[in-house]
Amino acid sequence: MSLTPLFEFTWQADPSADTVIPPQGRDGAHLSDGAGRARGELTGTMRFSMYTGDCPLDPGYLELAQGEPRASGDHICTVNPGALLETDDGALLQLDFRGFGLRLQSRAPMWSVNGALRAFTQHESYRWLTEQLLVFEGEFDESTGRGDYRVLAQDPPA
Repeated sequence: MSLTPLFEFTWQADPSADTVIPPQGRDGAHLSDGAGRARGELTGTMRFSMYTGDCPLDPGYLELAQGEPRASGDHICTVNPGALLETDDGALLQLDFRGFGLRLQSRAPMWSVNGALRAFTQHESYRWLTEQLLVFEGEFDESTGRGDYRVLAQDPPA
């Protein structure tokens, strides 16, 4: 099995953003909401809600004064964000992520984040995405609330 890059995305947490994915069925506590952009085979606008378990950050972490510590030490958290992706050609996809975030004090304020995700859509052009489990990986900067990620798809068997 090999993995092929499918798309990249950037998310920016925004304390004033509306929650787009409700907490029902989510693991962990609500941490933040925001928006971003997908680029690659899927291109479009994303809105997200982040849920985490065993995380030292709380919903007010972005409102701390510059230079105030947001977390300290080494941590591993569960992540269970959800997102809506509206592609540039008008399709709507719901994305369900499950994974982990690792923060090492030696790399602070950066977190390594990875896991799996599922896509749900009724749009015929993207229905193929609903038939596979995807992988995501990236980094999250707790000082700015910005995450940069990529999504990989499993190559079909030969």
